[in-house]
Amino acid sequence: MPPRYDPADGTLVALATTRALNRAAWLAERIHDRIAKRLGGRVRGLDVQVEDKAITLRGRCATYYTKQLAQHAALGVLEDETLVNAIVVAPVVH
Repeated sequence: MPPRYDPADGTLVALATTRALNRAAWLAERIHDRIAKRLGGRVRGLDVQVEDKAITLRGRCATYYTKQLAQHAALGVLEDETLVNAIVVAPVVH
């Protein structure tokens, strides 16, 4: 992988930082895809945020069971990260 430079001042970004950013993006995408595949869109507005070793799930679903399934799907990807399930359970309004 070629070195990365900070666009603000042109300094070299540390390789460890680059790897951490790549891992965070990979992890967020992997968790999002796994939840979407297993729950078939039952979590609306699903968002997965990764900060350091904390992963936060956000979105809305109709039941606590769906919220629990999303959490279980995410835990299947994690190694030593902490998971925060901030998915809101609210009835679907038509």
